[in-house]
Amino acid sequence: MRKQTNREIRKLSKNTCQLGRVLKNLLLAAALGSNTYLFAEQNAITQISSEIEQYLKDFHAGRLQPNHRIEVSVGYIDPRLNLPKCSGGLQLALNGNQQGIGRLQVKASCAGDRPWTKYVAAEVNLFGEVLVATENIRRGTKIEERHMRPLETNIATLRRTPVTDKSLVIGMEQKYSLTSGAPFSLEGLSKPLLIERGDLVQLVAESQNLRIRQQGEALQDGALGKVINVRNNSSEIIIQAEVVGSGKVKVQL
Repeated sequence: MRKQTNREIRKLSKNTCQLGRVLKNLLLAAALGSNTYLFAEQNAITQISSEIEQYLKDFHAGRLQPNHRIEVSVGYIDPRLNLPKCSGGLQLALNGNQQGIGRLQVKASCAGDRPWTKYVAAEVNLFGEVLVATENIRRGTKIEERHMRPLETNIATLRRTPVTDKSLVIGMEQKYSLTSGAPFSLEGLSKPLLIERGDLVQLVAESQNLRIRQQGEALQDGALGKVINVRNNSSEIIIQAEVVGSGKVKVQL
C-alpha cells in the first residue's frame, strides 16, 4: 500500500513539473509577442514623429532668411493608440496655423491597408536677428541709429512684425513706449509729422508751365507723402494737398 502511494506521489510530482514547464513556455511566448507588438507600435510612433519633424523643416527650407534658423519639436504620441506603421507613406498637412511657426497641429493620415488619421501637436521656433531698443524709448521719439542693435530673437513669440533693416527705422517716430531690449516693429513706427493741424503752411500749386505759391492753414496733421486738407488763406477754399516737406504742401493743377 505504501509503495503504491509513493508511486502516485512521484507521478503527481512529474505531472506538476511538466505543467510548470508548459505554463512557463506559454508565458514566455506571450511576453515575446507583447514585446514584438510594443516594438511595432514604437516603430510606428517613431515614423510619425520623424516624418512630421522633417515635413516642418522642409516647409520652412525655402522661406528662411540667411540668418534665420528653426527648432522643431513634435508632441507626445500615446503608444496606446494602436497606430500601425504606415506602409504607403504618411500624408501630412498643417491644420489651422498656415504660417508654420509657434504652436501648431499637423494632420497625419495613412491610406494604407489599415488607414488612420491623427492630429499631432508640434512647435516650431524661428530664430533670427531683429532690431531691438538699446534703451527705454518714449512715445514720439525720433529714432536714430544709436537707439537700436541687432539681437537673435525667437520670432515665433513676437506678436508684431519685427524689423531687420535699419533704414526702415532710422528717422521714424515711435508710436508707443518701448523698453530696452524690446524689438522694434513695423506697426510701432510712423513717419514723423512735418505739419500739425493749425500750422501756417506754404501752398505750392504747379502745372507743367506754371508755379504758384500761396499761404494756407493745415486742417490736419501730416507726415511726408500724406494728403491733407488745407484752407487757402486768399480764397478760403479748402483743397487737398500732399505734404512734401516741413511746413510745405503741394497740389497739382
